[in-house]
Amino acid sequence: MEFHNQPFSERKSAVETSEMYAMQYYKNRNINIIRSGLDALNEDIPVKNWMNIPKYIRNLPDFIIVGDKGNFFLECKGGFDHVHIKISELKSYGFWNDFIPVVMFVWSSAYKTIYRVEYVKLMDLITEQNYKIGEYGDNKEKYHIIPAGDLHLKGVMDKAPKLEKSGGN
Repeated sequence: MEFHNQPFSERKSAVETSEMYAMQYYKNRNINIIRSGLDALNEDIPVKNWMNIPKYIRNLPDFIIVGDKGNFFLECKGGFDHVHIKISELKSYGFWNDFIPVVMFVWSSAYKTIYRVEYVKLMDLITEQNYKIGEYGDNKEKYHIIPAGDLHLKGVMDKAPKLEKSGGN
């Protein structure tokens, strides 16, 4: 079954892996990474109850990075050679970006690479490239299909850090 047709319970492993790489990446650089978003991945909340939480709160970025050069939200995504970013989530990230910048952290399992791109630059890339739109089979949410390799056009590409046995934190 294609990734986008799998239920969320199956798709969430890509997000979990991306978060582990983000935690390790910032730990390796001695930069504080603090969980900020609702960790729906580890919660056993029925979907009907989860959907009662306002969308902007549900879509609060995963982490806040606190560093000497300023703070920013970090939203983690994972994928093989493409990343799927829901259109509704992008709207929420725009809301949070008005408070402090939002940066997307994307782990590509195909390239063993991470990409970091600011929300505003990602939106520019989406507009410029006019990416295809897909739809998840379980919730009918529409998403942009973004080739992972394109993210370096507006962001930074790095080799993925080696994960510590504990996942790093």
